[in-house]
Amino acid sequence: MKKFTPLLSILIAGLFLIGLTHNESRAQSSNGAGFEFKAENNRIQLDTMYLNTMDDEVKLEIEFENKGNQPLIVNKVTGCCGTQITDWTKRPVQPGKTGTIQVHFRVKPRPHQISRTVKAISNDPEGAKTIRIKGIVKEKDDGSIKLGYN
Repeated sequence: MKKFTPLLSILIAGLFLIGLTHNESRAQSSNGAGFEFKAENNRIQLDTMYLNTMDDEVKLEIEFENKGNQPLIVNKVTGCCGTQITDWTKRPVQPGKTGTIQVHFRVKPRPHQISRTVKAISNDPEGAKTIRIKGIVKEKDDGSIKLGYN
């Protein structure tokens, strides 16, 4: 048993040092800029669109906030599958302040599910952030109430 006591002490000291290093790296990552979309769960749910009343283009202004303690700089914003980024806040966003991303995309004139993404690359130490845009296009909305019997 005495042979294992020094080995056990070294093992415990090593685990303690790993724990300290892990806590230090977590503390360091909380310093800096902190990009966060203001939409819940990084998701925007569009209203249902109807073929007879919809526009063929969707325009959105997506808001984000700097949750960090250093200025946030958004370097690049991209959209998937035909989603165009027309502008975004390019000046540094101070801690606690907000910026915007201007997005637009065309909607096909047929019933379908809308699924788009927008990705923002900034100086946030956690890396790029993505927001999802969801929606649905349905046949015409004639405003009538449909009863469940003939």
